[in-house]
Amino acid sequence: MNIRVASTADLPELRQLAIDAFINAYAVFNKETDMQQYLKENFSEDVLRTELTNPEIVILVAEQENEILGYVKLVPGGSEDLKFIRPIEIARLYSAVHTIGNGIGKKLVAAVRDFARKNNYDGIWLGVWQKNFRAVNFYQREGFRITGVTVFKLGDDVQDDFVMAMKV
Repeated sequence: MNIRVASTADLPELRQLAIDAFINAYAVFNKETDMQQYLKENFSEDVLRTELTNPEIVILVAEQENEILGYVKLVPGGSEDLKFIRPIEIARLYSAVHTIGNGIGKKLVAAVRDFARKNNYDGIWLGVWQKNFRAVNFYQREGFRITGVTVFKLGDDVQDDFVMAMKV
């Protein structure tokens, strides 16, 4: 498996992977209208193209045999509550639905740690829905600890997310 920085050429495949992963993880728990609004606002071609061309955002893809199996979106910065001098956020980490449980997320988190070290970040953080037990457990196994709670808006539904963080 190869992990590399994404380019605009990856946009169609990344977009489909994101939509599929998000629906797979959250559709059963949320209203269709909220899901559709979130997908439209966050996974349109224009939004993803802007993210892919923003020099502040880094998107790493995990690929094998020219198929993108997962990706992670990294955004520098964070809240003062994190107590890091130079944090970076995992704003999104998705694996292709057919690869969940095959170690893609673990490899992407390792790549994030490596990226953070090489670029002098001292902490990695993320928000994860409290009801996404599988993801919360995954991040805990990877060394993240719950440090607080934040609000996440999915369509019209306001939800509580855990803030999870780790030192680099």
